[in-house]
Amino acid sequence: MSITRFLKQARRIWFWLFLLIAAFGAAGALTGRFLEPEYKALVSVDVFRLAGSQTADYDYDGYYAVLAADEFSKNIRFWLQSPRALSEASGAVMEKEFSEKTFSVKKLSPQYLKIEYGARSVQEAEAVSVWLSAFLREKALALDNLSSGGTAFAVEAGKPLIWRARPGNIRAGLFSGLFLGVIFSLIAVFLKLKPVEDEDRR
Repeated sequence: MSITRFLKQARRIWFWLFLLIAAFGAAGALTGRFLEPEYKALVSVDVFRLAGSQTADYDYDGYYAVLAADEFSKNIRFWLQSPRALSEASGAVMEKEFSEKTFSVKKLSPQYLKIEYGARSVQEAEAVSVWLSAFLREKALALDNLSSGGTAFAVEAGKPLIWRARPGNIRAGLFSGLFLGVIFSLIAVFLKLKPVEDEDRR
């Protein structure tokens, strides 16, 4: 298949290719407009080992204490994916369903995490933040009460950073749609070109 023949075929159906690319771009923009959250919030979370939880297991200049905090931090991701957490979050914010993908947890260090989530309004984002802080403190306290080794930890959630995400969602959806449209257009030209090559071989 020569480039010249490929371009010639593309010129023949350029109008339909333009419509295809435009349709994918519009679909991507609409997806960003209606399916993605209008606002996003970011909450920083610090994990501290309580001063009264000194044990022989956590000596060596605090090395094992850092490892313990790291393991403790891993639990936060699983806590926020549990059915109980999602149900409580839905109750804290009326008329909103939470799923396992609602909260995006990124661990930046053994004792520092960032939790990102979407919201329909600033008020909703703040309400989720209040619930999130209370939920994490409750879970940490519950583990402290169950622990018999004196390895208690505290969780401190900061104030949420909230921004309007919809314009960015629309742009991202538009460019993603245009990219897919171009890919499918190239495929369409290639498929349309095959019969022409077959006729030449005959």
